[in-house]
Amino acid sequence: MMGKPPTVETPLNHWRQLQIPHDFASIHEALVFCKAQVLQFGQQGFIQIKIADGDYYLDQIEIDFFSDRVEIIGNVNNPDRVQLHFNALNNRCGFLMQRGNGIFKIDGVTINGMLGFQGYGQWADESYGAGVMCLHNSQVLLGSQVRINRFYYGVAARYGGSVRCEPGVIVQFAGDAGFFAYAGSIDAQHCEAYHCAHLSDGLGFGFCAESGGFINADNSRAAHHHMAGFYALTNGAMWCHDSSATDNRHGYMAIHSGVLTCNSINQSTNAYQNFGYGYFADNGGHILANRCLGNENSQGGFFARHYATIDITHAHANHNGGAGYTAINATLFGNGAQARFNQGDGFVIGQAGFLDGEFLMAYGNQGVGFNLNQCQAFMPRARGWKNSQGRMQKNRSWVATR
Repeated sequence: MMGKPPTVETPLNHWRQLQIPHDFASIHEALVFCKAQVLQFGQQGFIQIKIADGDYYLDQIEIDFFSDRVEIIGNVNNPDRVQLHFNALNNRCGFLMQRGNGIFKIDGVTINGMLGFQGYGQWADESYGAGVMCLHNSQVLLGSQVRINRFYYGVAARYGGSVRCEPGVIVQFAGDAGFFAYAGSIDAQHCEAYHCAHLSDGLGFGFCAESGGFINADNSRAAHHHMAGFYALTNGAMWCHDSSATDNRHGYMAIHSGVLTCNSINQSTNAYQNFGYGYFADNGGHILANRCLGNENSQGGFFARHYATIDITHAHANHNGGAGYTAINATLFGNGAQARFNQGDGFVIGQAGFLDGEFLMAYGNQGVGFNLNQCQAFMPRARGWKNSQGRMQKNRSWVATR
């Protein structure tokens, strides 16, 4: 028999735990109780909503108050034991916070979307909610033991919303993106995103920053996405230093003035075995790829076109299916980049493209070391040897090698 809901002294000046389902039948009822106590917290007041192991079938939970003295905790040793199943139809979310609301923390739970996900890359109409959504200046902290599955967005921050993720948050089988910042911000360092896809719309990204949104995805991992592991567009920006992207269409992708900063700092940022390009910049996108690796990608290592820019300072492009580096009406710049053992050319610059870098090296590629066609290249001290079709092929290009 469920116990009588607890009362709270005035003011509540100590830590208190509310157990689900012992003290309250549902998370929603416990949050209603917490909301009534917010103005009565003393300096030491804090409420933990503790969810017992089990499966819970829920509708969207909107947290409609703000307090950094309330948290929702499941099983932080094994989040698979606390399964929260949410109806995701009609664009509903799991946990929704908007208009400046939010709580301190959510941790130790697995958040599952139901009915919207209809199989890999297949989604019901109007099922575009998020496992955790912060809107309009709302905020929340997600603990390291949060798992989110089969919501169209895993973690989303929009219009000034902010989500901070402790290292270890994992999103799988989202639609558009696992972590999505649209004019909002997400701190998602050391987090992971896998298997995101919406096939009919050509979507599926691990981490996506759009329309002025910002994500810190340093040391994070993105794999098996339909489009790209890390993606910035329309003035969105992302840090993804020391990260890795594998088995995506493109590892790192920036378009429409989006900016990815994925320089290697303490370990190598690595785009490998993607079925497109390791690093892809288009239509004014910018990628900073100092000391980054682009290896064993099917189409090529680094690719820029249509006024895009990639900083390839001391980057490595090895064993790719196409060229190591390509710029078509775009710019590659940076010293010390290397292209080795690619199935195509080492460097391809064409159609008003621009290459600016010293000490570039092309070695052992199946094409030519430097393929320069109607472009400009400032490449003092460039080296190229053992390329199957020679060191350099030049056509109507301005080239400076000394």
